[in-house]
Amino acid sequence: MTPLLGMMASGATGSKQSSYESISTVTVGGAGSSEISFTSIPSTYAHLQIRGFVTDNATNGNLQLKYNSTALTRSHDILSEGAGAAGGSTDSGAAVIYNQRTNTGQFVVILDILNYANTTTNKTFKVLSGGDKNGAGRIRFGSGFLDSTSAISSLSMAFNSGGGTFPQYTQFALYGIKGA
Repeated sequence: MTPLLGMMASGATGSKQSSYESISTVTVGGAGSSEISFTSIPSTYAHLQIRGFVTDNATNGNLQLKYNSTALTRSHDILSEGAGAAGGSTDSGAAVIYNQRTNTGQFVVILDILNYANTTTNKTFKVLSGGDKNGAGRIRFGSGFLDSTSAISSLSMAFNSGGGTFPQYTQFALYGIKGA
């Protein structure tokens, strides 16, 4: 019992803890931007996470993620807006991170990409996004996989309809997650 109490008192957990490290941050300037990109992603992490905040007046459209210039291929989601909820899936290559639908409001995105550097398995992802559209909130939980075993070296986000743009002060940050 004494060794166990000693470990608890020291704060040791018996396993290595994972940690997040900032890789890159993009902040949109005054002219806006049609795409947010992260390139030359190092392969030294176990997983990746993108955290984003899109400011007021994002142009109408659905936010889509591309990896190595290829659109996501398969996804499942649960979307809730107001009092209603719906679920769905897509195989079309047009998987969305967030359905904006209007040009008002703000939204946030947290996207995890697991085993992004592994070259023997397809990559899986999960996303949580939500926002306020002038009092009418929307939230999305999603997951899916990237239909490729290639290591991910670049990621980009753009609106897949309506030629949308990210407004000034929109910010996305890419983090590497060290494995346990």
